[in-house]
Amino acid sequence: ATTAAAAAAATCGGVWEHQPVDPAVLDRLNDTTLRAVVEAGECPFGTLLPFSITWPTPPEGLEGVVAPNSALRVLCVLYGFMLPAVGMYIVVDFVVRRGTRQLAVLLYVILSGLLNKVLKLTIEQGRPGHSLEMRDDEGLLYGSCAATCGMPSGHSTFAVGLAVVLFIDVARRVDATVPSEVTFKWLAPFANTSKVTRSELQTYCLFWGVILLPTPMSRGGLSEPTPRAGR
Repeated sequence: ATTAAAAAAATCGGVWEHQPVDPAVLDRLNDTTLRAVVEAGECPFGTLLPFSITWPTPPEGLEGVVAPNSALRVLCVLYGFMLPAVGMYIVVDFVVRRGTRQLAVLLYVILSGLLNKVLKLTIEQGRPGHSLEMRDDEGLLYGSCAATCGMPSGHSTFAVGLAVVLFIDVARRVDATVPSEVTFKWLAPFANTSKVTRSELQTYCLFWGVILLPTPMSRGGLSEPTPRAGR
């Protein structure tokens, strides 16, 4: 498995990670600073953070060549770290409550992660910008610093799949005969109860919808998966 992962990284990683850099790649780079950054093995798009998230701050001297940081991209980075936090909450919730509902959701997280890894190693499609081919509307380069394969997006798979699991689980427990009232106990998923009021359902879906559903768009905003996976 380690050998397969290393081979996939070699296939999907940016051209700056393949030293020495292919002369054909260098020949089409008009900017001398960009050529120097790539030849030095440095990602021109920013800094790689944990969980395959790129902080989009290009190296000095690449202003006007690589897309700069922005408020929208900062928000996308924050959403990228929100999913690992949710995953940690799921583990803690299982350890504390030890219910069958918590176990089922934890198994979903594990199995979806394994399936996503297998698909990445099978498809072996690089992330946007790995060959310095992606440009925005202003003609500036942009992309991901992650060396791993991007298709399908692990963040998007986790977020959308978990949203479906949560919404189906809570919808089947709605009891229209119970008087509706707005409470905040339903902000925490997987509560061990059999009945949910309609107001609790609405609050629950709104809160977790805001947490989970924008994730695919945020990954596309950072160009972390692939054009097909994130858009």
